[in-house]
Amino acid sequence: MLIHGYVKNDEDRAEIMEIFNAQVQKIKFEKLNFTEKLWYFKAHVWKNQLLQEYKYTLKYAFHMGGFIS
Repeated sequence: MLIHGYVKNDEDRAEIMEIFNAQVQKIKFEKLNFTEKLWYFKAHVWKNQLLQEYKYTLKYAFHMGGFIS
């Protein structure tokens, strides 16, 4: 995903979502340890940054903050 950078069009958006969803579907959140959960939220934050969906970037950043406290 990082190879592509920020989305420039709908084709980029679809490609990033396809790559991301293919990997995330394999994850069982309840089985993750603390560090893995932290990286799970960080991955969502970064994905939404690439997609320039800042509302969702903030949502996952808050989840990550609540998870840590």
